[in-house]
Amino acid sequence: MGRTAAWRAAVAVPLALTALLLSAVSASAHSYLVESDPPDGAFLAKAPTQIVLLFSSGVTADFTSVEVVEASGAHFQARSVVVDRATPSVVAVNLPEIPNGSYRLSFTTRDLLDLHQTAGSIVFGVGVAPPAGHAAPIPVPARPSEYLLRGIGLAGLAGLFGGLLLALIVVPRLPISAARRRVQSALLVFAFTGTSIQLVSNSALIAIQASGLGPDLFRNVMRVVTDTEYGSRWLVSTLLSFATLLLLISLWRRSRVGTVEGLRDEFARLGAWALLSTEARLVLFAVALTVATALSGHSADVSGLKPVEVLIRSVHLASMGIWAGGVVALLVAVIALRRSGDRSVASTWAMVVGFGPYAGAGLAGLAITGLLLSGAQVSSLTALFSTPYGTILIVKVALAGFVALIALRHALLSWRGLGGRWQPGKAPRRLLLSIGLEAAGAMAIVLLAAVLGSSAPARGPQFEPPPAAVATLATQQRDGLLASVSMKPNREGPNLLSVQIVDPRRPARAPIESVSFLLVRPGLAAGAETLPTTRSGERFDAGTVSMKTGDVRISVLIHRKGLADTVVETPWRVNPPLVTPAPVVISSQPLAPLVDRVAIVVALIAVLVILLGLIRVGIGPRGQSWPGWPRRKRVEPLNQGLPHG
Repeated sequence: MGRTAAWRAAVAVPLALTALLLSAVSASAHSYLVESDPPDGAFLAKAPTQIVLLFSSGVTADFTSVEVVEASGAHFQARSVVVDRATPSVVAVNLPEIPNGSYRLSFTTRDLLDLHQTAGSIVFGVGVAPPAGHAAPIPVPARPSEYLLRGIGLAGLAGLFGGLLLALIVVPRLPISAARRRVQSALLVFAFTGTSIQLVSNSALIAIQASGLGPDLFRNVMRVVTDTEYGSRWLVSTLLSFATLLLLISLWRRSRVGTVEGLRDEFARLGAWALLSTEARLVLFAVALTVATALSGHSADVSGLKPVEVLIRSVHLASMGIWAGGVVALLVAVIALRRSGDRSVASTWAMVVGFGPYAGAGLAGLAITGLLLSGAQVSSLTALFSTPYGTILIVKVALAGFVALIALRHALLSWRGLGGRWQPGKAPRRLLLSIGLEAAGAMAIVLLAAVLGSSAPARGPQFEPPPAAVATLATQQRDGLLASVSMKPNREGPNLLSVQIVDPRRPARAPIESVSFLLVRPGLAAGAETLPTTRSGERFDAGTVSMKTGDVRISVLIHRKGLADTVVETPWRVNPPLVTPAPVVISSQPLAPLVDRVAIVVALIAVLVILLGLIRVGIGPRGQSWPGWPRRKRVEPLNQGLPHG
């Protein structure tokens, strides 16, 4: 009973750690400043006591700092900088008393997920005009060392996937021999090396991130691990990596003295109990590590990563591991097979053909999920061709197309083998060289994927289609008066508010003595705000009014001598601030609908090819399961014993 509980716990651990990772998702990499209150460039009548900054994703309070500088050079220290626990994307900066003047509030902060830094500033004026133009707040580009370490980590994860795929699924279909045991042992060492590389690169990456927080590296690393989501995710990922290494060592030791059964044979022999085997647990830990890596991606909006996005990213990384890591593992397997003394064409050909369907499925999954992700990360064709992210993506796609041409040769060879049309006896020309070229290209694509994962995506309000025309005038009739309320530019920030009142009756019932505005804004604690006006003929001006995005009720109070006051109520919507659009290179239309349709087409083609492949296998020679492999008898399930551990 105790042993059974231990086996169940061994399976539950990776699942529980994965669930812990998913439950911690609340933010995304690369935080952008979305808006502020008061807005950037505001002209204020009185000094604010608090400035609120809204970012596109959660940021860390410990690593957020602000500086307030007046145009004359005077510095003012913020009383406090508070990040809302419930909404970590909102930062409240409490200010001391500041005199009239023009100010620049500069800030630096780091996102919760990957500690990427965002720096920038907003300007505002108190009683005077704010300072002139300034650079827009943008995420600080990652350091080259971060790109390199992330690429090495992804390559290590791909090595784990590829090594397990070849060692536990492809090679076990070979006849049991000393050569097979040696190949499996080499593949397990390859998977062990990949996991170790992934572990070391992630540890070096957290050290580099901590080094940017101050000179005390050890203290900063502890702060990151204990106080940030990034550190918690790193800790869980590290535990998963150590557990994976221990299981790989156990399986490698077994391969040195005996035979390691494949996953299919384990499930055929043990049924559901095979989930407790070392082989199955290794796959579970590899999936959990993939989910942990997927959580490092970008988010589509302020709410953070959604479960569907985590799923797509996980499938994308797993597909990358199956194809890219599998190709490198195939190269390792072929070399190990030759060094073992088995230079038969049948054995080499059997591994190539056996890996072919998995490589095709991985490449198709990589293409489909890549299209879906690019639609979320690239706003439009203009963003694609005018940003560093888009340039890197184009290079990655071009390289993938070149590598796909090499992979096509292997796919055609596998297709011939699936139908039994190729007779073992002579190996395809330069097979080892073409596998090596495909492996090198695949690893280059992995490195480019790491650069994309560390770069700010090509999206933002500057790439969105031009906004619709904004209404700035509304006319209503009341008590025989026509009142035309005007608010220009009717966007968040300073607006000119006025009303033109016309009495069409001649003679007028009574002259207009005074007009005032009554503004009722949502969430305004003081209730309605009364604004007097100055008269110029039929127009009454309230001057400059600072407005926030959203609904507001504007009431015009018209006082005429000898008559009851006339109240004209006008519902109003204030539009968000206008963002300067990026120059249109090709099109500003959203890219997501197009690439989503292409992804559906690719998925349908992949399903069709899989069905044709199954049919082709069915019409092949009945004496073989794959070319070069003897037909294997069905293994009857056993009801006794537990899997090797």
